[in-house]
Amino acid sequence: MQIVAKISTIIILLINISCNNIDPCGDGVLASTGPPIFELKIADKTTGENLITNGTYAANQITITDINGKNIEYFFVYENQRNTFRIMPQSTLNDVGIKKILFKIDPLIVIELEVNIYEGRGECFVNYFARDYKSNNYQYEITNEGLLIIKL
Repeated sequence: MQIVAKISTIIILLINISCNNIDPCGDGVLASTGPPIFELKIADKTTGENLITNGTYAANQITITDINGKNIEYFFVYENQRNTFRIMPQSTLNDVGIKKILFKIDPLIVIELEVNIYEGRGECFVNYFARDYKSNNYQYEITNEGLLIIKL
């Protein structure tokens, strides 16, 4: 009977030790929601009219890069005449903080943006968020919904 008790104790200890070493994420890799996202609209500084909607500029003439000229992922949102740019600066672990972005409409109109990228961590994931965004060389406002409006 003592042998059965000892074997049972050993089995229980092994199970307990192995359960404590289980990776809570399942694979040892943190999941991510992807890059942070913020939206930007260019508007007439006098009328507030969207300069893409009114045809002053075309969405396909815009380029968005970092300060080193590397393209930054974005897409143009047409829904309900919103006509905004959804910008997704890349961020990785330990690559957070202030990012400088150039929003180029043409060679003479280059909007210098700064955005603070920060991370939020959970047990098995890391999320990246954009906040405190601004333009260094054009007037701007941020709506209650977080839309950055650059006034040209």
